[in-house]
Amino acid sequence: MKRKKQLVTLIMAFVLVLTSAPAVNLFAKQYNINGSNTKWEIDGALSDAVATIEVGDTIKDSTINEGLGYSLDIHYYQDNDALDADFMLEDAPGRFVGLTAADEHIVLEPEDVNVTVPTGKKFLNWNIKYVYASGGGASTYVQLIPNFADVYTVIYDANGGEGTPPIDNNQYLQGDEAALLDGSMLSRPNYRFLGWSIDPSATESQSDCIIGTSDITLYAVWEEIPFVAPTLTTPAVINIGSTNASLSSLITPGSEAIEMQGFEWKKTGGTYTQVAKDGTTITTPLTGLAPNTNYTVRAFAKANNILYYSDEKAFTTAQAPSPGNSGGSSGSSSGGGSSTAITYSITVLETKGGTITPAGTIKLSKDADKTFTIKPDAGYKLSKLLVDDSEVKIENENTYTFKGINTNHTLKVIFEKQYKALAKGTASFRIGENKYQSNNQEVIMDAVSYIQAPGYTMLPVRYVLEAFGIGEADIVYANGTVTLFTDGKIIQLTVGSEYMLVNGEKTKMGAKAVNKEGRIYVPIGEIARTLGVKTNWDSTTKIAHFINE
Repeated sequence: MKRKKQLVTLIMAFVLVLTSAPAVNLFAKQYNINGSNTKWEIDGALSDAVATIEVGDTIKDSTINEGLGYSLDIHYYQDNDALDADFMLEDAPGRFVGLTAADEHIVLEPEDVNVTVPTGKKFLNWNIKYVYASGGGASTYVQLIPNFADVYTVIYDANGGEGTPPIDNNQYLQGDEAALLDGSMLSRPNYRFLGWSIDPSATESQSDCIIGTSDITLYAVWEEIPFVAPTLTTPAVINIGSTNASLSSLITPGSEAIEMQGFEWKKTGGTYTQVAKDGTTITTPLTGLAPNTNYTVRAFAKANNILYYSDEKAFTTAQAPSPGNSGGSSGSSSGGGSSTAITYSITVLETKGGTITPAGTIKLSKDADKTFTIKPDAGYKLSKLLVDDSEVKIENENTYTFKGINTNHTLKVIFEKQYKALAKGTASFRIGENKYQSNNQEVIMDAVSYIQAPGYTMLPVRYVLEAFGIGEADIVYANGTVTLFTDGKIIQLTVGSEYMLVNGEKTKMGAKAVNKEGRIYVPIGEIARTLGVKTNWDSTTKIAHFINE
């Protein structure tokens, strides 16, 4: 007992060695037998400050003299209650011993000892609150108490846009930088998406998101697309006859897609008749006009349910020809007073993607019938049949017949390339990797996806299309422009431009197409929506998912 009492009065010293950075030398300077708090010497200075230790660090006592009966006893605490684990180093049950260099404790994860993380908090490390000796002087106790920090979230708001904004499942500490997520899945009529801002009324997007002391809401930033009306040139009137004329006009779309366009014509003072035409340069023949009559014509275009008109153009048809010399007749013959038979012509206009038989200009007698055979080339199909530049109903895809011809005609067939439809399925691209999953099969790429500020997912357009069955035969590269043919759409993307052309209509993508190491990258969310493919961004795994149902 006398030796034990002497031991109790000793000034016990021990060193806690932290093996991982940042290193802090902790040395218990003194303690007393009733367990009062110890003064710490931290890096050589006496202090009451609380030291911290990280998960995975090592605690050991390198100064206790073996054989004296001392031990190091480590306890985990939360809210003044001991947690489930109580660690004591000992060489046999019930008897504490002095530690050697081999005796050590690896600091545990909070879940290993059932730490309850408060709502809105995140575990950081352990606080070493104090060290004291047991009443008998046989053990030295170290208490570890969890250290928490407030955590914050980032919420994305469509801010008047349509679609589901991205979801950020991360928890952030003050001072963290949150990566801005892709918002290209959102849309808003007559607006383009610019990026994100903490200000819902911002006109410019921010390039970063630094976490402060509260949750952050990022609002979509929208730029209104200025309205531009379509332009229509005054129709040119040519080939004016006694009963016919030809019209042409140039129509240029504005900021809104043109829903319908064409010509309107009337006798001066009468009511307009409308004929619809497609294309930028539109033409049409007018037939069945009255001779020596004044007519008025104009071009029209309908956009955003509003009709726009060109200036009017007036013209007068010619006098009716004398009997026996009308409609292309060769006139009266001399001699016995009989007249030459009346003939008319059908001119087959040149086309691409197929053939019309017979071709060229065919002469026919009045009231004759004539059948033409139509044959698309491989990979093409019949799209439109135009008689005198006016579309007619297609009743038989292989033939068209003129019946009872009594005027000259033109015949044109428009063939349309048959584009492969997108296959059903899924594709997933992880940012920064040169591979992707297509219907649960791994595919290796020779390119790597990345994020373009302020949050556009940039992918090689070739691989996204290939994932849904569109191969090289339907992708054309020429002079920095890639043209995609699929699902009845022609999409053109040009390196250095933030616009794409969809069937000739200009659409802003938000980020420019770029050529990176021989591959053309585009903000793939815009392309996917154009093709009807659903997109989903997982901010936790950094994976862009594409689903074609």
